[in-house]
Amino acid sequence: MKNFNSFKNETLCIICAKSNSEGVKNKNIKKINGHPLVLYAINKAKKNNFKHICISTENNKIVKIAKKKGINVFFKRSKKLCKKSTPKLSVWKDAIKKSEIFFEKKFKYIVDIEVTNPLINSDDLNNFTKSYFNKKKKYDGQFCITPAKKNPYFNIMEYINGKYLLSKKIRNIKITARQNAPKVFEHVGGATWETSVKSLKWGGTLVTCGATTGFDAKTDIRFLWNKQLNFLGSHLGNKAELISAINFVETGDIVPVLSEVLPLHEAAKAQRLIEDSDAMGKVVLVPSHS
Repeated sequence: MKNFNSFKNETLCIICAKSNSEGVKNKNIKKINGHPLVLYAINKAKKNNFKHICISTENNKIVKIAKKKGINVFFKRSKKLCKKSTPKLSVWKDAIKKSEIFFEKKFKYIVDIEVTNPLINSDDLNNFTKSYFNKKKKYDGQFCITPAKKNPYFNIMEYINGKYLLSKKIRNIKITARQNAPKVFEHVGGATWETSVKSLKWGGTLVTCGATTGFDAKTDIRFLWNKQLNFLGSHLGNKAELISAINFVETGDIVPVLSEVLPLHEAAKAQRLIEDSDAMGKVVLVPSHS
């Protein structure tokens, strides 16, 4: 466990806790069971003996709470990074940059403790980090996830043009039961494979077209024959299939997520957006017509 023992020395623990909140006003300092919500995150960081802790906030009350626990809040988050539209990645980058200056060292690992997850205990964090070092294959990061209890085709709504409508619809098909709604998958490979197999209904089909997180996925074949499942691999396509896919876009059955649409002469900016992971969706370059 040599790697794990050096982990705390090479890790920056970040707690992001701004003032304003769209859902619950001042939620990060609301008292839960007699204590401010942010205090639970701070206590977890302290109990897990993180040697380098960064509190990213602009709230004086949160600064005071942190200082009472012996944590030095060495900068105030700028108003620019407190907007509701600010990506968390930008907040992380700011915290890392200022922390490396303050602590005078470069960090190899980042642990982000969510203030709004007070029920995650210190043992969870400890086991989570240990599991990373126990894996033979290392990944860029690990996340705590939970299966979705709602389906965008059935019971997730969006506010569109003054009306609340289903987040996703299938043309000319009305979904009347959650069980009939299409499954929602990510083609990430090994990390979600077992869960994807278990989520299929009897006679269901699992289509896979990628292995971003690894190709050595484990399959419990009892699910395969008990539920008479179908596995289907998909890789690229021909011109006719491309035209068919474009038709789905034109009819609105597939809605691409676009992060930026830039002219071709800004290709360098597009490349930076992708390299810095600042794009949420596709980055499109449009040739100029002269």
